Order: sequence, then C-alpha cells, then structure tokens
Amino acid sequence: MEGDKKSFNLKYIDWKNIKNNVFHVTAEFEVSRTGSNETRRPDIVLFVNGIPLSVIECKRPDMKDPLQQAISQNIRNQKDDEIPGMFVYSQILMALTKNKGRYATTGTKVKFWSLWREEERGETELLEIINTPLTEEQRKKIFSPPFSYSKSYFDRTATHKNPVIKESKARYGKEISETESLNDTNLLELIKKSMADEILITEQDRLIYSIFRPDRFIELIYNFILYDCGEKKIARYQQYFAVKNTLERVKEINKEGKRQGGVIWHTQGSGKFLTIWKNTPFKGQLTAPSKISALKYKKYLNDFGEVSSEILISGPDTREGHEDVFEETKNEVQIFWKNMMNKYGNEKNYNKQLTNSFKNDSYPEIIIVVDKLLTGFDSPRNVVLYITRSLRDHTLLQAIARVNRLYENKE
Repeated sequence: MEGDKKSFNLKYIDWKNIKNNVFHVTAEFEVSRTGSNETRRPDIVLFVNGIPLSVIECKRPDMKDPLQQAISQNIRNQKDDEIPGMFVYSQILMALTKNKGRYATTGTKVKFWSLWREEERGETELLEIINTPLTEEQRKKIFSPPFSYSKSYFDRTATHKNPVIKESKARYGKEISETESLNDTNLLELIKKSMADEILITEQDRLIYSIFRPDRFIELIYNFILYDCGEKKIARYQQYFAVKNTLERVKEINKEGKRQGGVIWHTQGSGKFLTIWKNTPFKGQLTAPSKISALKYKKYLNDFGEVSSEILISGPDTREGHEDVFEETKNEVQIFWKNMMNKYGNEKNYNKQLTNSFKNDSYPEIIIVVDKLLTGFDSPRNVVLYITRSLRDHTLLQAIARVNRLYENKE
C-alpha cells in the first residue's frame, strides 16, 4: 500500500483454541474426476474452516466384506485418474460399517489401516450424545433429501427424556453434563439396563467419537501425523496414548526435584520406533535369545526399512543351529560369521569396528546382540534396551545400566 510492502502469516486453523474453528460435515460431496465429466461422491467429508480434512466411506453391514470395500474405495479415489485433488489437504481417512471401522491417512496401504482402542474409556458421555434428541433445526437439515428415509429411525429418540439424563439426576441431583463423574461404571450399568428402547453404542460410534470429536481431531492432525522418508503416517492408538502418558509422566517432579522414569510396552507392529526415538541422535540395543534369532531380527528390521541395524555376536561352533532331529542343520549363523570375517579380517576387528560405529557414528541406530555388550559397555547415546530373552538378577541389572549413562539432551 502506497509503496509499503508487508507480508502476513495467515493461520487457516487455530490449533490451540479449538472453538475458534468452524466445523462442517457434508454427505455425498460431489467431486469431478481428473480429465473426465464423471464425478465421485465420497460418503462423508469433514471440513474445518472450509478445508476438507477428512474423508469417510461407509458401507452397509449386510454387504460382502463391507469394511474392505470402504477401504478400497478410499484408496481408489486417491489415484491420479480419480479425485486426487480431494485428498490434497485430507489428513484422516476412515472406513466404516456398523460394527467395524479402520482409519488411516492419505497414501496408506491397505495393510496399515488401523483400528482404534480408547484407553481412556468413558462411555456415559457417548451414550448421552447418541441418545440426545435432535433439535428441530437439526432434523430439518439432516432429514432433507436424499436422507428423508432415515427420519423414522431417529424419531424414537425424541419421544421421551434421555435415560442418561434421568439416571444422572437421580444419582447426582443434576444432569450428567454438569458433573465430573462421567466414568462412573455403576451409573453406566444402570443406564444400559434402562435403555431397552434406546440407541446403543456401536463400534462405529466409538471410532467416530474417538477420532473426530473436535479436540481429538485437531490434536491428531497437529501432533500425530508426520512424514517418514517421504511417507505420510498417522499415529496408532498405542503410540498416541504412549506419547500422552509419557508427556504427563515427565511433568511430574518428585521430592528430590527429579523426573520419574518408566517403561513403554508395545506389541509387535504397534510402531514403537516412531513412538520413541526415530531420527534422533540416540541409539538402541536389542538383546536376542539366540544367534539365529538375531539374524531374523536383522532381516525384519531391513524389511521394515525404518532404522539401520547391525549384529554383534561371538563366533559360532558346530553345536549351534540344531533345531530338529529330522531337519538339516541351519547354517545361517555359520554363513553370517564367514561373511563378517571376510569383511573385517578377524573377530577382534569385527568387535572393535561395530562397537566404535555404534558409540560414535550415526550408523547403526540399533545394535543386535545375544550375550555381548550386556556388561561393561558404555555408550551414552544408548537410550533404549529391548530385551527378548530371559535375564535375571545381576545380569539384568547390568543390562539395564547400559542405557542410563548421561548424554546431552538425554533425560
């Protein structure tokens, strides 16, 4: 203006003050296909401030493989000759049928679509929501064409007072929305018994409420979606709750002015590497139950492709690798050892090179061992110890001590 140039940062979404955003939902949102006069109509699209951030495909439960069809349709619609523009800003995708549901983000392969389990369950609030009668204005909007046919299904909730409200008033003297006792299991049982004529919670309800209630929806998009080696990923529920609980834990200071430690338990395939320390200056140590298991871990980590790893074991002898009387002895360990000796010259150099690389270089991020490095080995960058074998007493204490050395930015 008048020769004075200024630039401004426009915040299209208020990530901190959820109520400052406007949320809209549309059904059968029509989108033109690329280079075609045809259109696709995703079942449900969620908008935040006019930006389409979520796409949901819903299928009737009486269809053949309804959940797989919903996932497949979401994946198909992202392809270049379909409606890829619809997914430019989309962050959370969902596939639903009445009693099943899966979620993902854009570009997610079918095998990585995940379920969600709420670890902070409080179903009384959800029961109240799904059984609260619609206002007249809501009814006019929802039951207009082409959804007029569904009106009768919801009419029964408008004929009498919600039992959730009734029971909460009887128990607390006020409505449940005004009380903090939303997780009262006794109240929940009372409500369930009195709800023969009411709508009960389905898995579809649980998933929608867990992912798409405004505060959780915004939080997942802002804090729990990332790009890993160019691949977009969204947290699984195990990762989400592990991170939330960890952040709460580190805020706690004991009487000595120190933070408390803890253990995060993850099942196989639940995303522990991304939860804990992927792409950090820190390292991890994996203790295998046998040398052949160590080789398998290495293979799986290579296939997984998320972190670099190396194996450090002692030389095998002819007694190792036998698993079945009637099967040929497995010689993978012998072959591996021969390759290491060809590469490093001798066992001493092999040990020295790998331990020095683990301690001082960025590679490898994980070192896989059986018996080595469990005692007397110090690497301050080592922050995680995965134990997949039996360790007891002094040996266990010594192994744990491998990850408690001081290092910059290491808590």
